[in-house]
Amino acid sequence: MRGRTEDWRPAVFKTAPTRLLMKKHPPRDEEDEAVMVTRTFEEAVAEAEQGDALSQYLLGVFYSEGIVVEQNDEMAAEWYLKAAEQGLSSAQLSLSVLYSIGCGVAKDDVQAANWMRKAADQGVGEAQFSLSCMYGAGRGVPRDDAQAFFWLRKAADHDCAEAQCELGHKYREGQGVLRDNAQALEWFRKAAEQDFAEAQVCLGCMYDDGCGVEQDPVEAVVWFKKAAEQGFAEAQTYLASMYDEGRGVRQDDAEAARWFREAAEQGEADAQVCLGTMYDEGRGVPEDPVRAVEWFRMAAQQGDPDGQVCLGTMYDEGRGVPEDSEQAVVWFRKAAEQGLAEAQTCLGTMYDDGDGVRKDPVQAAKWFRKAAEQGDADAQVCLAAMYDDGRGVPEDAVEAAEWFRKAAEQGHVDAQVCLGAMYDDGRGIPRDFAQAAKWFRRAAEQGDADAQVSLGMMYGEGRGLPRDLAKATKWFKKAAEQGHVEAQAYLDAVNAEDDDIPVTRPPTLHWDLERPGARCFRKAGGDAKRTPGDRPKRLLTGASLFPAVGSGLSGPIEFRRWREYWTGDFRGSWGRRPAGNQTLAIARPCLALFLARDMAGHFSWGRLSSYLTVRTPCVEQAGRASRGPAATGVRQSGRPPFSGSLPNPHLTAWRDRLRSSCGARPERW
Repeated sequence: MRGRTEDWRPAVFKTAPTRLLMKKHPPRDEEDEAVMVTRTFEEAVAEAEQGDALSQYLLGVFYSEGIVVEQNDEMAAEWYLKAAEQGLSSAQLSLSVLYSIGCGVAKDDVQAANWMRKAADQGVGEAQFSLSCMYGAGRGVPRDDAQAFFWLRKAADHDCAEAQCELGHKYREGQGVLRDNAQALEWFRKAAEQDFAEAQVCLGCMYDDGCGVEQDPVEAVVWFKKAAEQGFAEAQTYLASMYDEGRGVRQDDAEAARWFREAAEQGEADAQVCLGTMYDEGRGVPEDPVRAVEWFRMAAQQGDPDGQVCLGTMYDEGRGVPEDSEQAVVWFRKAAEQGLAEAQTCLGTMYDDGDGVRKDPVQAAKWFRKAAEQGDADAQVCLAAMYDDGRGVPEDAVEAAEWFRKAAEQGHVDAQVCLGAMYDDGRGIPRDFAQAAKWFRRAAEQGDADAQVSLGMMYGEGRGLPRDLAKATKWFKKAAEQGHVEAQAYLDAVNAEDDDIPVTRPPTLHWDLERPGARCFRKAGGDAKRTPGDRPKRLLTGASLFPAVGSGLSGPIEFRRWREYWTGDFRGSWGRRPAGNQTLAIARPCLALFLARDMAGHFSWGRLSSYLTVRTPCVEQAGRASRGPAATGVRQSGRPPFSGSLPNPHLTAWRDRLRSSCGARPERW
């Protein structure tokens, strides 16, 4: 039938001898084909019985493929043997294959190698490549890498596309030869030009990576497309990625999804994960978490670690499936045990939070370490935090600083803030204000509000940087625009007083509220879910500096301002009321320090004690009783400053710190 390729024809017409017959007598249509096949079989029987090797080989093909006659591997082997013994290379190759797989004859690798060598000696490229593989694996012959390479090169020189592609791999990876990307490119091209799909993919990768040739994503797309159109799943995945990222071709989510689907339906796990992600995000396809879960599950059940961690995340967040932390742990563990750093970090987090598994800081630290040693920045920050807090590992500020540094050098914002704070305070590393400013700046330039406040304070104090109130104010404004309470309070103070306001702080206080490591992996509000790739959530903590505390500002004015924060009445010039936990975290120590230094002019131990208590949802009456009449001075409009409180078990430690850092007179204590 005109216009159709040779692929649809019976196997007998794909053999080298019958292709010659086809050239002499091309069939006009499928009916003509059937007549030719029958006539060929009848002629082959007659001639084979007279000892014609080609006819004997053709009979072997008929029986092997079950064309015209019933399929019979034993009869196929018998006719192949007759032709092979007469030296017909096609028959020798076919007989070798039957011995290799034990089809129609007993499996015998030695016999397979013997017949393969006979065909190879006649220059059959396919036989030479197969013999190379047998020497490389030591199958039917002693293992011999030199002989393997010798026959591989012969096959490549005889235009065996598979051999040329394999030779390209060896030059690319430096196996048995010196690594040579230019040679790899040459052999991949030879095979690719014969429409060998695997070589086309490899050649596309060489262009995409710029190996052995100038980087050229457009040329890469050309070769990926050639292989993809042959139905090669790996090529379809690469081509989809190019459309997804807009490399070498116009970015097109719909086209990316189409090619990912083509590969995913062939069972390509990478494509299944990517297609699932597109359904999850609604890119190129309608957003559908249920379909996303289906594709993630297909990849996960094949053992693909990326699919497993994605499926675990869907269970953890309850997207596309009912929320199930225990199932999330199951899938995170499967991926983590395969060494996927992202999954190890997720599993460590589950152990650290006691989510879906019994809370176990030791196990959490173990999995964080595995991921951290692979260079995962989130895991490095989490491990540093555990060393800083002494959870699951011995407390070790030096080790914490080292892991913070590793993550900070990868651009991890939280790590940069924490490392800056450790340099600023001299914990785990020698105090170095210039280094502190450097790391605060890196995080501040990425938009981190805590870092912007800290950098502003360093400009204001002239620590590690030339004193510059204009730059300090600039950074505080950036943080204030993000709703940062400390920055807002500082700017309010600047607006209330002269521009030339000295900005100082007690050097030891900001570590007392909460160590900086803890900010790096706690969930904001306790209910935020992690997803792979998210940087850890955090709370406002003492890693940021407290503005105006202990400064030369007017004592009564600032005391009143912080008291308003404490009672929740103060909105500030930014027009936003700070969140309750942020108000308390800042106002409590600030008010305490004002009183300890007697800056407000009316020190009261009872009032100071009320500021050094833990805010709790206790019954208001019990809270009032514990505070006593001395605390009434901080109330506004008859409203108590907080709903209830209990004495702080660490009040003595607070008092000692205040005594040493704030210069309060001994008799005041």
